[in-house]
Amino acid sequence: MNSLPDFIAQNWLLSLAFILTLAVVIFSETRARQRSASRLTAQQTVMLMNRENTTVVDIRDRPAFESGHILGAVHIPMSQVLSDPEKALKKYQGKHFIIVCANGMQSANVGKQLRKKGFVQVNFLAGGMQGWMTDNFPVTKD
Repeated sequence: MNSLPDFIAQNWLLSLAFILTLAVVIFSETRARQRSASRLTAQQTVMLMNRENTTVVDIRDRPAFESGHILGAVHIPMSQVLSDPEKALKKYQGKHFIIVCANGMQSANVGKQLRKKGFVQVNFLAGGMQGWMTDNFPVTKD
């Protein structure tokens, strides 16, 4: 039972280095999580859309958007969202954003960039529209 306190007393420099390293890892992981957008499954997306004031932002190109998108989604091209997010998203200010792309890769990066620019309530659809349709969720062409 006394072996841990004895070890710490005899190896205080090593113990201090371990505690400092652990603190740095925890701090950096916490910061990374705060800066990255939250990943949502299709089911979590529907629940958030039903509970919160949410805007689904589809960043795919126009033909892909017109071929089928989530009901109520707005089409804002990725280049427009990244170049001037304040202007592109001004109309939807104060809402949760769910960023949607074809397969979830681009939306994760866009969400991360929006977080870095001060947008707080940013999520992205894991798997993108491909995952949405694979999970048999409805798509509209309106």
